[in-house]
Amino acid sequence: MESGARGLLTGLVAPVLFHAALGPPGLLLWVTALAMRDSIGHTGLPRFQQFGRAAAALFHLLAIVPAWIAAGVIALSSLFVPNGRAGRALATAAKDARCHPLGAEAWTVAALAGALDLALSGPRREGEIVVQQPWLGEGRARAMVKDLRPAISLYAVAGVITSGLVLAAMLAALQ
Repeated sequence: MESGARGLLTGLVAPVLFHAALGPPGLLLWVTALAMRDSIGHTGLPRFQQFGRAAAALFHLLAIVPAWIAAGVIALSSLFVPNGRAGRALATAAKDARCHPLGAEAWTVAALAGALDLALSGPRREGEIVVQQPWLGEGRARAMVKDLRPAISLYAVAGVITSGLVLAAMLAALQ
């Protein structure tokens, strides 16, 4: 579920926003920052520490406004999903995302957690390593199969809303 929320930011909202604001150079800037973060932005490896920190910082700096917008899109989308909680999505994002190690992506993960009454991120095992991170959200800490349908519906609605925003911006630019 977290990867879907993060993907909404990195693969849809941010590229659309950067392209709308700066055209193809903006899209290239976003894709470059994302690729750098994904390839060397992991500061845990000693040889990447210096470059990794800079790549991660650039990504998070560029991602913060798109992350706020994506969190808003998630909240709006939750109005169209059974048992979705738009108010809780916004409140959870505002409360939990500010200082989370996920950086800008924490806004979308926290909004999803609030919208679906879950607790996401948190401590987890990745192979042999236990990653200690604070929880995002105050709901149930274990997502279940029954949570997949609302999450997928929310992602689909978020895609439609983002597409509608793009269409509205294009129509406004024509006038």
